[in-house]
Amino acid sequence: MTRSTGCILGVCITLFFTTASSQTIWFKYAGNPVIDVGSPGSWDDQWAIAGPVIRVQDTLKMWYSGRKNSFGVISIGYAWSTNGGVSWTKHPSPIMAPTQAWEAQSVWQPSVVLEDTLYKMWYNGGSGGGTGGVGFAWSENGLQWTKHVSNPVVTPGPLAWDADNIEGPCVLTDGTGGYKMWYEGVPLGIAALAVGYATAINDTAWGKADSINPVFSPQAGTWEPTWLRSPKVCFDSVKAQYQMWYSAGPPYNTNYRGIGYATSPDGIEWTRASANPVLRSTSGTWDAGGIWSGGVLADSSMYHMWYQAGFLTALRTGYAVSLKGMSFSISTGDTVINSTEDTVQITIRVDDPAALQFSAKIKVKSTGTVIDTVQLFDDGAHGDSLAADGLFSNAWVFPDSNFYSVDFILVLNDTLRFEMDGVTDLITTVSRDESIVPQDYHLSQNFPNPFNPSTKIQFSVVSSQFTVLKIFDLLGREVATLVNEEMRPGSYEATWDAAGFPTGVYFYRLQSDGLVETKKLVLMR
Repeated sequence: MTRSTGCILGVCITLFFTTASSQTIWFKYAGNPVIDVGSPGSWDDQWAIAGPVIRVQDTLKMWYSGRKNSFGVISIGYAWSTNGGVSWTKHPSPIMAPTQAWEAQSVWQPSVVLEDTLYKMWYNGGSGGGTGGVGFAWSENGLQWTKHVSNPVVTPGPLAWDADNIEGPCVLTDGTGGYKMWYEGVPLGIAALAVGYATAINDTAWGKADSINPVFSPQAGTWEPTWLRSPKVCFDSVKAQYQMWYSAGPPYNTNYRGIGYATSPDGIEWTRASANPVLRSTSGTWDAGGIWSGGVLADSSMYHMWYQAGFLTALRTGYAVSLKGMSFSISTGDTVINSTEDTVQITIRVDDPAALQFSAKIKVKSTGTVIDTVQLFDDGAHGDSLAADGLFSNAWVFPDSNFYSVDFILVLNDTLRFEMDGVTDLITTVSRDESIVPQDYHLSQNFPNPFNPSTKIQFSVVSSQFTVLKIFDLLGREVATLVNEEMRPGSYEATWDAAGFPTGVYFYRLQSDGLVETKKLVLMR
């Protein structure tokens, strides 16, 4: 039995059919943070900030930024993981510290490229009160580094938008022996931060695209009004496009920061995702103070991001994943949702379903209280098409009239749990519109009639009453019960599947609020 459309008017559900790029959908690891600050007195006891990650055989290598207390120097450390980036072992001491005059106070925010067996690093340096820039260093093992004697190789200015400093460089090879860099420009007074672009014919011969810089700027009146920071760029060879994850927010206000996503055919003209920000801090958790983009690494089935989050007095590294080819939908068969009666279908699609499990966590939006968890299946029996085809689905019934939100949960390899916050809202509020609420009880003639083997019966209920709709044969014997429940005002439709019943004349009878009405129907085989 289903409710017909347009009977009780309610702004009842936001039907959410996503066609956005998969990389706008991220799951945070439930065991975050994966890299913590060091013990008191250690070189990284205040910051352990996510950096670039490179896979070498079965080992992930990360170069991260650390800071000792509020006044200590900022240095670069090294960590490695052999279980996919969930747990990391930190090298006991920094592998790069300030040693040159231009970087007297800090070396941090590295970008690392591995070419053959040589590691190359571009990093931000600063003197604490003067102009900084980007330095270059190289290493045969990723631990012992040699700095270029002519550092910095990229310097601030002469334009005003990056006159004070250049930070957060991200470097990719261009396929011809040269390099491309995206970086954060800091003007004098640091009122607004934007992203610039530079190219190089070798490790150190860089030219900034000053005729078009900045190539990516803040947008007033949005979630990224004044600052764009830490651009992290990957190139997708399948889609032939550059992908950028970046941090944004108002100046010095970490509570409003999030991570945005943009794409570009050439690395210069960028299009923002409508779903931005795609990753944000969660109140009441370790990353409540803010969240910044970090190292991004892609494999055949997903993107991995290690990001920095927390408060400036304690910045740690978290881990999140984004599945390739992922989309989700929340839909219903009815235009109008009647809470306690209508069913919502929740569906996730991914390209590669191997070793994945999904569920949907339903929360009361006003309080955040979890009221239900719905397991999603890829078995061909829960509205999910074929088994093991990458379509995970299941149905959920509204328990009452309320405002709900949906978070998705991903379990990877049966053990690793990832969660996605505030995917979308389910809104179910029943508000009557007397112009369309039925004014009289009504029982329509079934259609089709005669029928074989099923027919539909429409009826209307004026007030909330216990309602019964039954089928009888010519001898008055009850043969089927289609409705037997408390019903709210509205128009409904019931289906009788008479498969297995003999040809003949039958009667259907509606009883509600003292009303009894009977009509005839004919089953003809």
